[in-house]
Amino acid sequence: MANAIDSRRARAFILTENALEAMDIAEFLQSKGVDRIGMATTVSAATALVIQAASPPALVMFGFPLSGSEARDCLAAIRYMGWPTIVVNGHSVDPASEGLPILARPFSTADLDHALRSVRGLAEDTPAPS
Repeated sequence: MANAIDSRRARAFILTENALEAMDIAEFLQSKGVDRIGMATTVSAATALVIQAASPPALVMFGFPLSGSEARDCLAAIRYMGWPTIVVNGHSVDPASEGLPILARPFSTADLDHALRSVRGLAEDTPAPS
């Protein structure tokens, strides 16, 4: 699933199997001024989006379970590229996400705001979260 913009040029990637969660996060980010958002609801689509990215996103929201090797490999690639990432996780913290900000499910708008504040590297032309 991707919105109408060219997802390869997105300023934020939302990678989660839950389409409603992706839409909620996208709405939140748009309210903060993030105008180009790429979304993927399967790990294979997320991996393709990461590989084909024309430029580094300012933020990655990664919400796939890390129990599968494909998801772990996708997160490892994102980490290797140094992209600012928040792991959306409803269960336990996995060693693959060590050192990354965690947004625990279920989450509120205030939780999203707090997680966004914990990530450095957002482009300067993106308004700071309020």
